[in-house]
Amino acid sequence: DVDGLAELRRLTNIARTSLPGVPVELCFIDVAEPTLVQTLSTVRGPAVIVPLLLSTGQHVKKDIPHAAAGRPDTVISRQIGPDERISKVVQHRLDQARASHAGHPLDKPRLHGHRPEAIRGESRYELDEGDYDRESLPAGPIVLMSAGSTDAQAREQLGEVADHLRQWNSWSVTAAQLTGR
Repeated sequence: DVDGLAELRRLTNIARTSLPGVPVELCFIDVAEPTLVQTLSTVRGPAVIVPLLLSTGQHVKKDIPHAAAGRPDTVISRQIGPDERISKVVQHRLDQARASHAGHPLDKPRLHGHRPEAIRGESRYELDEGDYDRESLPAGPIVLMSAGSTDAQAREQLGEVADHLRQWNSWSVTAAQLTGR
């Protein structure tokens, strides 16, 4: 997905700007290149791997540790989700979709109260919900869809995001997966 790759490159540039003097490289587990294995082969000395993944699963538990095997000076951080801040972005996307369906598109998520494209180097989304009343948007059941995993912990974490959405909405929320059990 071209847009997804562009967003990952944008996040990488934010990290580079935020960490001057620290080499920051974007790489992938599968599907795209360079791979984590390829990137680690070019790194001399200590490395920190930050998985930009929303839940635990095969990549976090097996693929990344396997790629880092034999590198005692490499640290693997926890994946970025689940996290309530990420769930708030999911909620905002849901609100955008519902508002768009009602003929009232909401603004894109904002960085510190401004449009993302207006600010370079900022990394924290602050959602501006003052422009609309969530309860006035069209209601209906919510299906929270994930790519899926056979990993029980990954399924639990999807349920955690669904629980956040249940707290913030008065509609039913169902967590579903494309693959896995």
